[in-house]
Amino acid sequence: MNKLFDILLKLAAIILLVIAAMTTQPYNYFVLLRWFMFLSSSYFAYRSKDLVGIYRIRFGVIFLSALAVLFNPFFPFRFTKEVWHIIDLSVAALFILFGSLNHDWRNFKGGLSKTRKIVFDLIQSCVLGTLALIIAIAFWQGMLEINPYHEFLLITKATTVKGFITHSEEEEDDVESETQGSRRSFIIYYDYTFTTKKGEIIKDHASDRSPKSGYLQEANATPLPIDVEYISSDPQIHRIKDMTGQANTLFDFLWRRIGLGIILLLVFCGIGFEIIKNGIKVYLTERKKITAKLEIE
Repeated sequence: MNKLFDILLKLAAIILLVIAAMTTQPYNYFVLLRWFMFLSSSYFAYRSKDLVGIYRIRFGVIFLSALAVLFNPFFPFRFTKEVWHIIDLSVAALFILFGSLNHDWRNFKGGLSKTRKIVFDLIQSCVLGTLALIIAIAFWQGMLEINPYHEFLLITKATTVKGFITHSEEEEDDVESETQGSRRSFIIYYDYTFTTKKGEIIKDHASDRSPKSGYLQEANATPLPIDVEYISSDPQIHRIKDMTGQANTLFDFLWRRIGLGIILLLVFCGIGFEIIKNGIKVYLTERKKITAKLEIE
């Protein structure tokens, strides 16, 4: 039972890490992720206390304890989002490749009958295929950056009003460039507000990147005017006008969001469906062999 629990716990950790790295989630999700990774890493570190490597070094305990410290919710590390995304994907990959997940799975299957082994192989294929589908959808959503339907409404039915950036903060970051090497960059977090034509006051926040320090800092002294587009029937659907990466025409929207987006989604989803399809095919083939063997006997 403990082996099956360990497998499911590692799978849950991989899925949560991939979702955190590939999608936009509320702050509470990352708090939950910290607690989950802290507790699960501590649990696996304890479970690995008897595993001794070369020179009698307990590498498993050291690695998993380091993960528990990295994700600890009490004194959290303040990395940038980009750095955390790299960490999340790297840890997920380590759990898959070197986290003994496959080893645990093989040991668990070793004590099963042939019939149950092919069932668990089917489950494994379905889980891996579903994980591939989740990654594909998460990648697609990350590429879209905004709900496509909301963006379509903002292109076709938006009302434009004046708004103001009221506060900004910057965070230094390094950007790797093939031509220029590592160079300084700044992530800008800012608050803005606007008033609809019906008098409703909407407050929100966004982020941007700048190669120079001080971008939008004057907003902390005097509000900076901006143009905001919103939907009259639902002002919560809004955006700052002419920001980088926006689709501003129907052609741009249909190509970048629908055409190219669906092509990429189908390509990546195809991997997940292929894994699941092969898993089902192998299961049916092996099941026929077992049934035929029983009939002969």
